[in-house]
Amino acid sequence: KEEEEEAKRRALQCEREFQLELEKSRRVNGTGEKKVGANANVVTHERWEGRMNSTSKSDALNHGSDVEYLTYRDVIPNMNKVDGVDWEKCGRLGERVVFNVLIQKYRGTNVSVKWMNEIEESNSFYDIMLTDGDSHAKTFIEVKATRFRDKNAFEISPWEWDFAVKPEVADRYQIWRVFGIGDGGDVRIVVIHNPARLVREKKIGQALII
Repeated sequence: KEEEEEAKRRALQCEREFQLELEKSRRVNGTGEKKVGANANVVTHERWEGRMNSTSKSDALNHGSDVEYLTYRDVIPNMNKVDGVDWEKCGRLGERVVFNVLIQKYRGTNVSVKWMNEIEESNSFYDIMLTDGDSHAKTFIEVKATRFRDKNAFEISPWEWDFAVKPEVADRYQIWRVFGIGDGGDVRIVVIHNPARLVREKKIGQALII
């Protein structure tokens, strides 16, 4: 009975967090009125078959469960077009989108979602941390957002990469690439699992810029 009560308590807490986040987004991005917001179309690759922007839905059918397509609705209520958004605002808005997606995805479960930079910049090696309430396992998520809808390249700091390739971290590290942030439309998100392994397997590449 205690376990059942604890499960109910967690479910209620998740629901409160979800509703609170929606209201917070409305205040940040609009007038507070309840309007239909922008959706997030999430592409999750279990195994990688090339460039992160190249997989179509028809390809997904041929690869079985390698690629998963999910749509999360109203993740940024009242999100209008943002003119002249700079890289810092773009990055923060991308983190908010991913945070809202994860709150929606894990509502009613024992998984907690922590946005490391919600109040202020934490200088952490990742932006969002998931914690399983049962196993206490953690997942580390780095968000990389762009205003463009076809820009595959993005910057990752040496410190972020050093953390991502740690043996005890690599399989629990994900990069969420958010395309089309701030143009007022739906965003597309590609989820990259264990980028360190994908680099070793030459399924994604690295570059040096001078």
